[in-house]
Amino acid sequence: MPSVSAEDRLNVWQLCKTYLGGEWSNVCADDLVIKPATGGFVNKILFCFLPDSIDHEQSHYFNAGDDLNPMAVSVLAQKVAKLHSLNMPIPKDSADWYMRIILEDWFPECDRESYRDGSVRQEIQKNKNDYKTLMSVDLLEEMDWLRGMCEKIDCPVVFSHADLNRRNTLVREGEVDQGLDVYIIDWDWCCYTYRGADFGDYFMNWCQTELDFGGEPFPTDDQMLVFIDAYIREMTAINGNSFTQLEINSRKRLIMEAKVFALLGYIKEPKGEQRYKVYKELKERIFDEYPELK
Repeated sequence: MPSVSAEDRLNVWQLCKTYLGGEWSNVCADDLVIKPATGGFVNKILFCFLPDSIDHEQSHYFNAGDDLNPMAVSVLAQKVAKLHSLNMPIPKDSADWYMRIILEDWFPECDRESYRDGSVRQEIQKNKNDYKTLMSVDLLEEMDWLRGMCEKIDCPVVFSHADLNRRNTLVREGEVDQGLDVYIIDWDWCCYTYRGADFGDYFMNWCQTELDFGGEPFPTDDQMLVFIDAYIREMTAINGNSFTQLEINSRKRLIMEAKVFALLGYIKEPKGEQRYKVYKELKERIFDEYPELK
């Protein structure tokens, strides 16, 4: 296996220490396992691992019980705030790319035609008693409307996880003296995009009894405040009191962003009939609470 230079090793170690933290901060550069990608023509890509001496933590997916645990929710919100405060060395203008991936690349023209007049439309009509919401909602019109709405609310662009679902959020299981901790994993979608994307992904799964969405209603504003308040406190600790002095960072504003981007989460994921039913209910709630968005 080809080795890496001392300079590359030091640079990789510094990046891991700065942007990953945790156990990565406690490992010296010489102990980090670093392997270059090989085979064919490749860019300079380095795979980085913790040494085998680092213990693996027993954990479970963030679940409905954790949503009702203020400590677990607060820890997760703090982690998201830290993530949103990072200055990462990647393009900062990828919000349009993020929206295009979800609303265009995941729904290519062939699928749109199938939805309009092809096999998808036939399947919906054939089972219309089971797909009442899909019969009443024009998915393609909703996608166009939602894209415009996400842009209209002028949500700040931050470094985001962009896939903050239950399978990517782990709660440590261990001894009482270890304390509760939450780990965010699977960073392949991370990019600079609207901060509401991470809020929406979390709240659309709030108190769902199933791992992959069970059709439970969206939380009330009061139920959202545990996460929202912990996020604001952590952002203030990182960025100073100037953060809370801006209306765009108020409770009301963050809750509104979470609701709008939860619609995006509902529209992009499987279990269409279940999700679109909650989507429709949440959209009506948004219009009732924020008439200026109509």
